[in-house]
Amino acid sequence: MNDLDTEQYPAPTWRKRLLVLLMAVATAGTIVWVLTIPPTPVPRALVPPPADVPRCSRGQTQGCVGGMASVIVAPAAAPSAPR
Repeated sequence: MNDLDTEQYPAPTWRKRLLVLLMAVATAGTIVWVLTIPPTPVPRALVPPPADVPRCSRGQTQGCVGGMASVIVAPAAAPSAPR
């Protein structure tokens, strides 16, 4: 018995070939259609700030809504000594 015996795997009928072709076209069409639909934006409601935190007055930068935040940054590395 030969390993490449072609009679072991008969050729598909024309109906099976047509079904495979239609499934491939339908799958490709569905993928293209889904990729071309623009995403719907999620509506977001504006949340008012809490009542106990005042808004920033003119010139105020800390302790209020809209103020600046303190940021801790690591210092730059020291330059290495020349060799």
